Amino acid sequence: KLNVTDIAVVGRLQDDFGQQSSWVSPYGLLNIDNTAPAIVMNLTAQSMSGGINLDWDAPAGNDTAAFLVSYAKTETGESMDQRRSNDSKITIDSLQNFQTVYVSVSAVDKAGNKGEATTISATPAPDPRYGSANELNGNLPATISGVHRLTLSGSPYYLRGKTTIATNGVLLVGPGVKIIVSPKAKLSVMGEMHAFGNIEHPITVTGDNGLPFDEFLILMSKQAVALKGLKIDNGGIPIQITAGSPLVSDCVLSNSQFNGLTISGSARPIIRNCMISGAKASGVIVSGQAQPRFENNTFSNNDPFQLQNGSNYQVDVKGNTFVPEISTMTFLGDVNY
Repeated sequence: KLNVTDIAVVGRLQDDFGQQSSWVSPYGLLNIDNTAPAIVMNLTAQSMSGGINLDWDAPAGNDTAAFLVSYAKTETGESMDQRRSNDSKITIDSLQNFQTVYVSVSAVDKAGNKGEATTISATPAPDPRYGSANELNGNLPATISGVHRLTLSGSPYYLRGKTTIATNGVLLVGPGVKIIVSPKAKLSVMGEMHAFGNIEHPITVTGDNGLPFDEFLILMSKQAVALKGLKIDNGGIPIQITAGSPLVSDCVLSNSQFNGLTISGSARPIIRNCMISGAKASGVIVSGQAQPRFENNTFSNNDPFQLQNGSNYQVDVKGNTFVPEISTMTFLGDVNY
């Protein structure tokens, strides 16, 4: 391949009598470039809701004119879109959360030569840490430190014993994940936990071989905890909240052997859009200095009590639905309904 830099173009003319003359191009020096630029380096992706933020290092030198960015559903699949960036970064939006894409970035020089592409996988998610989190497999470890995730592709996961999310630990749970709990196992949360289930793809929690299990979650963290779309069936006490202000939303707690939910200590959780049904003692028990907020939940056929309040504060359940209709026979303590 011919590559030349700053070469003057000289034209020569000869007439019928053999007389020659030279002409220097007035358009400056000529550059011929047939060499593609080097690959981009240190390509990284950060998750965002409905998209990803990409960042990379340009090849050495000053010949790079732009970058071509494309993505596909599989590592070798056909590109779904191609974009051009003049900087060493770009945001790709309009993607579906938790659907992994394979992103390729290549440099283009001033002559239009395209370099070899660098490719990585990236996953849009509401939490920017999701894409780079360490993916757990199989049995949950005794201690979770650092940032980890549970994914649909890695399911099912097994909670065999006592697992603790440490104060420096973060557990991110994607939609559709299945967790199987042994009878005496439990997951204590002292750090962060975020669950991203939804109606179409709930995070299901069941007993090993269909057996009941005593406990599942003990929330004792004052850090950020948000649990959405959990579907827990046949637990003893599926969720216990002893501290902090976690958000529990769009969850289904069904057929609990004792209570669907207990709230104690000085906890101030928000319980929103949840279904609590079929508990064999009480749907919810509130005690200590706890001050929960209940918003648009349904309490159904928890026998004998839908809710027991033994805390020092009144519990307001206006705006929630009770089946059968709430009465002095279906709750205990100071309850405003």
